Amino acid sequence: MTVEQILNFPFVEDGTLVYIRDESFKLLACSFRVFPQMIRWWPFDVKSFSWDDDNDLYITLKGMG
Repeated sequence: MTVEQILNFPFVEDGTLVYIRDESFKLLACSFRVFPQMIRWWPFDVKSFSWDDDNDLYITLKGMG
């Protein structure tokens, strides 16, 4: 699964704050889903992700870090 696929899930809204991190949990990016800088991360493979009820999405990339 890629970052782009996750960002297109129905529960991910324009106001969802997305945290992208490597396997060591080093923060690589933090932005709202609709900001253009998120496009850079679309093709990356995802190891895991979680969403909380504060509308925050945490994505851990595979093979990074």
